[in-house]
Amino acid sequence: MTTNNEFTLESSCIKDRHVQLRRLDRNQRDIKQCNDKLVSYLSEPKTPLQFQQFLELKSDARELENDNEAILADLRNQVDVSSQSALLLSKHLRRFREFAQRVVAYLSDVKTQRSIGVS
Repeated sequence: MTTNNEFTLESSCIKDRHVQLRRLDRNQRDIKQCNDKLVSYLSEPKTPLQFQQFLELKSDARELENDNEAILADLRNQVDVSSQSALLLSKHLRRFREFAQRVVAYLSDVKTQRSIGVS
């Protein structure tokens, strides 16, 4: 398949209920890891902008975790997987990828500020 069909491939793989459940379990661990990195003493915000980013990321992590748990509960109660749940999962995973990228950017910014000694 080509990269143009990447979303189609992802959607078709996500239609299997067992695959969805495993992916959501893994996603829950990934969210926890991001959250653990955010609360580490090494990633304490140093500037007002970083503090604002930190609060937004913490809020987003809680929201993603709650959404992940809700989707997991819904999937466990479903007998078969609908295309609607596959679409919901795809959107959720896309939101998580964007969140993870923002966490990496924040951690890089904090590390840079720490290494140049800005307090």
